[in-house]
Amino acid sequence: MRQILRLGHSVARYATRQDIRRGWALLAPHSQMPTANDISPTIWRKSLARIRGGNAYFGKVKTIEPRRHEDTKGDVGGRVL
Repeated sequence: MRQILRLGHSVARYATRQDIRRGWALLAPHSQMPTANDISPTIWRKSLARIRGGNAYFGKVKTIEPRRHEDTKGDVGGRVL
């Protein structure tokens, strides 16, 4: 049942309500389709937590000071222009 709800969450943006009903009838013919997907808020919350926190895929943005290039103005390869 949980896998069907996860599938419903992943196709919700692309499938029509009728497509979801047909899929539910094929995968769980003896149970009634729920009116709302109970695991969608949990999936969204976990996804946002991964984005906001630092991990291997998303990191926190650090502010750095820009480099100053006044010292190199007119200096090309050790020669002054």
